[in-house]
Amino acid sequence: MQALAAALRRNLRQGNICARLGGDEFGIVLKYVGLNEASSKGETLRQELANVELPGYKWSFSTAVGWATFPKEAKDIDGLMHLTDKRIYTA
Repeated sequence: MQALAAALRRNLRQGNICARLGGDEFGIVLKYVGLNEASSKGETLRQELANVELPGYKWSFSTAVGWATFPKEAKDIDGLMHLTDKRIYTA
C-alpha cells in the first residue's frame, strides 16, 4: 500500500482523486485529461508498480488498467464503471 501511495503521489496532479474501490481495485479520476494522457498515465503507473523496492524488500505487482471518459463515452458513474471494468479485462 505504501508503494502504491508513493507511485500515485509521484504521478497524479493536485486535485485528481484516487480511491480504493474494494479488494485490490482502485479508481482514479483525472480531471481535465484527454484519453491519450489518461492512457499514458495508466501505463506509467503500471510500469512503476512492476518493480517496487522498499528497504529490504522487492516486489513485482501486475497491474491492469482500464479507462473511460466523461461525458463523451459514459453519461454517469455506472456507465464509467462498466466501461472501465470492461476495458480492464480486454487489455
